Amino acid sequence: MDAGAGRGDSSGINASPDANPPATDARAGGDSGAGSGREAGMSSGDAPAFNPMPCSKMAGSILCDDFENGMNPAYRSSVSSGSIVVDETRARGGKKSLHARAQAAAGTNAMISIGSPAPPAADSSYFVRTFMYYAAPPLVENVHMLRVDGTIPGSNARVRVSIGGTADPKGMPSAPGFKVQPSAIYSSDIPTADHKGFRNLASSPLSFDRWVCWEFQVDGAKGEWRLWLDGVEEFTIKWNKDPNAAWRVPQISQLSLGISHAHLEQAPIEIWFDDLVIGTQRVGCGS
Repeated sequence: MDAGAGRGDSSGINASPDANPPATDARAGGDSGAGSGREAGMSSGDAPAFNPMPCSKMAGSILCDDFENGMNPAYRSSVSSGSIVVDETRARGGKKSLHARAQAAAGTNAMISIGSPAPPAADSSYFVRTFMYYAAPPLVENVHMLRVDGTIPGSNARVRVSIGGTADPKGMPSAPGFKVQPSAIYSSDIPTADHKGFRNLASSPLSFDRWVCWEFQVDGAKGEWRLWLDGVEEFTIKWNKDPNAAWRVPQISQLSLGISHAHLEQAPIEIWFDDLVIGTQRVGCGS
């Protein structure tokens, strides 16, 4: 699996962030996608007034972390030209949050990885909810903030799915109609399923300089990947049941969050994460 292929990159799954594969256009009849139908473009927007339930009152979750107790010692960090810490520089609620910073240089990584007890379930079906604050300026290539790793059941084939944002047109923030939209990249040891990108062109633009509620679902039973932003579904990707095709849900071994990017960005990247929940049912963004 070449997680860094594209635009001349060539590196293994553990060596580099994913790069820019061609994206599937959900409006053109590619992989299944459900968008919000809102006009695409770059947005800062007004933040919805969500009030998520605190961890102390959260029932039924596999993991709930508001970062008020600092960095969980069970998390493992992976950093290259950046940092990821729990601090008090910005918080959605309380005083602390997870703070990731990455340099603009290509191949930068600043992430934490969560293994046992999350992700759960033999069929790898679970929900992730976190609030993110991505400080301007916006990305100009593609940057990943959530990542899932695992292996295909019954084989040693590795899979990595990276969720984040992709710019269009890439590297041209001054171009007319420039926008940043949510996207996903599927990388695999199976050649026919490696480095497949997905972006629903009807999706909403990503918002910067405000807290955004990200919800991500992996449904191993149905072979689906879904993403909501501020409670609005932005895409659904469905595996077509071909064992050699992309988007098959692996047996999940690790969830990661932070910053990962393979290409030169226009400026250093800074993102805060707060109110992380992993569970077997959707918890939503709050009232």
